[in-house]
Amino acid sequence: LALLQRDVNHVREQAVTAVASVADVAGASFGRFYDTFVPGLLAILQSAQGKEFAMLRGKAMECISLIGLAVGSDKFQQHATAVMEAMIATQQAGPAASDDPQMAFMLQASARICKCLGPQFVQYLPHVVPPLLESAKADPGLSVTDADEGGDGDEE
Repeated sequence: LALLQRDVNHVREQAVTAVASVADVAGASFGRFYDTFVPGLLAILQSAQGKEFAMLRGKAMECISLIGLAVGSDKFQQHATAVMEAMIATQQAGPAASDDPQMAFMLQASARICKCLGPQFVQYLPHVVPPLLESAKADPGLSVTDADEGGDGDEE
């Protein structure tokens, strides 16, 4: 918990990732730690603004969604609205820079939260579906080439 409160973003990012991993593996057993971590993670989503916090915010989204999935909708419901509102506010803040990781984290987190909340997630679909469709249209920037066409100069 102390690592989440450090002033060094990289340390906080790694701590959030560790908590996410533990929640994912522990499943429902993580419920007893829910109140220890989720309010602080939500505070990161709500207050860590600026480009320098983009990765931390993305990892917080990932972590909260994994915790929600682990503990189930009955426990997660108390923070689900605030989490989704914070994620929607991030999305509505304007177009993300090309190097901003938040949209990818947001889409993945939304999928987990949807799985956790089930039909209660329907109210968020108007905010989640448009960026999902935009993401599906994006050019991945990858191309497939035949290894024989590579021309790496090692031919005899």
